[in-house]
Amino acid sequence: MRIRIAVARLSFASNRFNPVITSAADMDSVATGPCAELDAIDSFREKHPDVDIRIRLSSSARPGGLLADDVWTRSCDELLATLGNADFDAVVLVLDGRTVTVSMDSPELELVRAVRDLIGERPLGLVLGHRANLGSELPPLVDIAIASREASPTRGPGFAMHNVLCELLRRCAGAARLHHALGQTPFTLAAAAVDGAQNTLNEIEAESAPLASVFTGFPYSDVTDACARILAWANTREEALAQVRALGSHFVEKRSAFRLALPGPNLALRKALAQRTMWQQGMVLVTDPADAPEYGGACDSTGLLRALLALQPETPVGFAYLADNVALGSAFLAGVGKAVEISLGARHSRDFGAATEVHALVQHLTPEAGPFGRSALVSVGKVKIAIAERTAISNSPEALAMLLPELTRINTLVLKAGMRISPRLAAMARSVIPCDTSGPAALDVASLPLKNLRAR
Repeated sequence: MRIRIAVARLSFASNRFNPVITSAADMDSVATGPCAELDAIDSFREKHPDVDIRIRLSSSARPGGLLADDVWTRSCDELLATLGNADFDAVVLVLDGRTVTVSMDSPELELVRAVRDLIGERPLGLVLGHRANLGSELPPLVDIAIASREASPTRGPGFAMHNVLCELLRRCAGAARLHHALGQTPFTLAAAAVDGAQNTLNEIEAESAPLASVFTGFPYSDVTDACARILAWANTREEALAQVRALGSHFVEKRSAFRLALPGPNLALRKALAQRTMWQQGMVLVTDPADAPEYGGACDSTGLLRALLALQPETPVGFAYLADNVALGSAFLAGVGKAVEISLGARHSRDFGAATEVHALVQHLTPEAGPFGRSALVSVGKVKIAIAERTAISNSPEALAMLLPELTRINTLVLKAGMRISPRLAAMARSVIPCDTSGPAALDVASLPLKNLRAR
């Protein structure tokens, strides 16, 4: 008998402290671009030619602020209609686990409930991002749920998808449902701290059972369940509980690895400029995780930029980037080679610093810079500031070259990026100095107006 499995992906990561609502306009090429979890299906098909796996929907937006209700509702309605018209034996949902809409704190839970109501007792599996905020109401609705961490050598997207599909095949063959256990760890983890402790996570996962997952949580969604949790599946409830206790204990033992300390903007920049003076070759990179687009930052905070301008560097320094349509419009109106008085940043909120008023020279204008939309490069003294129409992850040389045409001639770069940069960018950087600034994904989560901070 040929088993038919329907797969759907809805991936939206919400940072409540980014005031820009994620709208339909943000459903860019990411929505139809590559997805590691979906790519893993191909290898599974090769090993199981008797299984018919079809991707029914793949919808996503780049990380950002709260998701507009209509975007989520439209995606869910499309998925439910597709499943309602399809003939299948089991369903896999690939969810981020951090989605929050303007009016719903737990839209993914409601979606899983709706899918369960629609498909009845047919097996349902979840592949969730490792930052998922996992509540106790979700696991009982599904047959299996596993975390996927792209940077993991053992628990990556391929592992997660493979194990979920295998469990659904087992269930379709008539096997009994697994039991689950969910444990809460006693701390909330900043995104930068998690990414800075990837090796520790690797060690923790290496000692866990195949169907036990670490969910590190995402405090910036600011929902009730925004904390690190352990989820395990086994043949008996007792076995699942034992796995949670063992993995949770190991996780707590490694707690110190998640206590990340970073220099402030002024110290980080001074260190970078001093290194640049000593070295003749290689780039010095200073990153701003607190406003990183991969953590849902708006690329709008100005603390690091103000600190850089105050230092008045004597050699060229690149700053990438500010997502600022008003400043961008002023640069385009002035034209290349013209001086312009502009206000930079803090366009949507001054919670993370005031706007920076500068007298700048427009050096370069790009009508379309790929995922960034239009862009401009302006200079204030030796500081070259990239301004983009919209946010996009900018941690690869190819992406940065869209914003900074002079990238190969810049020896010091200040970048709004998380703790993990692409291997090619890392190869260009002789030194990488992350710093602790104010922003919607701040290292000190208690500095944010969180309503649901339960542990630290």
